[in-house]
Amino acid sequence: MNSRGLTLVELLIAIGIMAILALLVVPNLLNYRRAQDLDFDAKGIVAALRDAQQRAITQEDLAPGEQWGVHFEDSASGQDFYDVFRGTDYPGTTALRKTLKSGIEFESIPATPHVFLGNLTGLPTAPASVTIRIKGASCPSPECKTVSINDNGTIAY
Repeated sequence: MNSRGLTLVELLIAIGIMAILALLVVPNLLNYRRAQDLDFDAKGIVAALRDAQQRAITQEDLAPGEQWGVHFEDSASGQDFYDVFRGTDYPGTTALRKTLKSGIEFESIPATPHVFLGNLTGLPTAPASVTIRIKGASCPSPECKTVSINDNGTIAY
């Protein structure tokens, strides 16, 4: 007899194999996505610091006594953010606000949560670093990234 269909046992085995594969693949995809979000936000912070640094060097839109800076906010609402701003102190005038991705949070920010950059030089008034992490992660680990600006204005993560 020549049968062209699948038996119930064959079908259940195929579904079981697909379910096992799904259980293995989905968590890895979620971890990959969180790692990409962490990297994206770290690069965003670097870009914000460089943007403020360039604006300070060119003295873009500055009134007397003002400086460009970046402010980091570890928000109680859970939506941490950072601002590129100008003024004599924060909040001043915000030029750019970026919110960290939903699965990312600040692990540590400077004691004074903003970094001012010197006019014409772009050098920070004090070196600073900020650490972001995947929510719930403990640092140091691959689930954390630290962005820093040193005395000579080098920005790295």
